[in-house]
Amino acid sequence: MSQLDSKGRSSSAAPRILLVGAGAVGQVYGQALQRGGAHVSFLVRAKYKAEVEEGLRLYHITSKRGREPEFFNPDGVYGNFRELEDERFDQVWLCVSTPAAQSGIADESSDLGKLVRRLHGATLVVLQAGPQVTELVDSLVPARQRCDGGIAMISYQAPLVPDEVPEPGVAYWTPTPSPFDGADDEAIVALLRAGGCPAKVAEDTRSMMSFGSATLMPTMVALEGAGWKIAGLRR
Repeated sequence: MSQLDSKGRSSSAAPRILLVGAGAVGQVYGQALQRGGAHVSFLVRAKYKAEVEEGLRLYHITSKRGREPEFFNPDGVYGNFRELEDERFDQVWLCVSTPAAQSGIADESSDLGKLVRRLHGATLVVLQAGPQVTELVDSLVPARQRCDGGIAMISYQAPLVPDEVPEPGVAYWTPTPSPFDGADDEAIVALLRAGGCPAKVAEDTRSMMSFGSATLMPTMVALEGAGWKIAGLRR
């Protein structure tokens, strides 16, 4: 794939990247990758294809109340595997939930199952921290084609509260660098940084993100049990 210089400029063809899922995570990474110089496409459920083709509205959180509007037009949108099976990509990103990734990869007849088994040399970027997904991926994709990534952002479907944003969209905040390690990790980090998204090459992203998930989940359960009140959680 193409390499970027220190200013984010590419002298070769733009890397072709396919993101599976155009939710809050996929939209933020997709926009950053496109801004960094990549040709970005999405694979979504057929019922969402027309909506994504119209463009995606995002809001960059700049302060407690600040929401800077942005608009992202993907370079391509596919509604099923048949539409893209003859295409070739440099990278395929899994931007769906852990349960969706696990069930999709395990099912050889699903769009995701077919895609992971026919990468045609593309690097698979795995953002899910669960061991079930990583074990499945390891059994199907050689290490030279795998890159583990971590989601180090806050992103959600806005508005969460009335009048937060003028129109529905994805609000996001990227306070710390997203970690990546494996195939193409340096090129991935360069693309994201060039697109305004903090990123870094890490030593062991899987362990880092698994530990975070393991500590966050019981904390959220305890917080829910306390009625979503910090004072109750302390008690």
